[in-house]
Amino acid sequence: MYHTYILKSKKSGKYYVGYTNNLDDRLKLHNANKVPATKGLGPWEVFHSEPFQTEKEAINRERQIKSWKSRKAIERLKFEQNRGSATFSRDNIEITAHAEENKK
Repeated sequence: MYHTYILKSKKSGKYYVGYTNNLDDRLKLHNANKVPATKGLGPWEVFHSEPFQTEKEAINRERQIKSWKSRKAIERLKFEQNRGSATFSRDNIEITAHAEENKK
């Protein structure tokens, strides 16, 4: 199982988007400053994650989220997920998430 994830820095409030096949281990690497892109910017927490069956699906979703280049779009994604819907509009373009619900 793969995950596309969004981390949020507890220190700065910045976001980081990535994908992995082991979310717990990846979060530990980010918080241990082992990931160059996030080094020194943590501590990090998982803000949002979506599970996918294949690596290709996770990469495609990561690219889609990164293409938004909008903090508001990322925050709205989390808001809509919490309300039970993963569809929202941004800049008059409808974006629909095709991930199954997180099971914890």
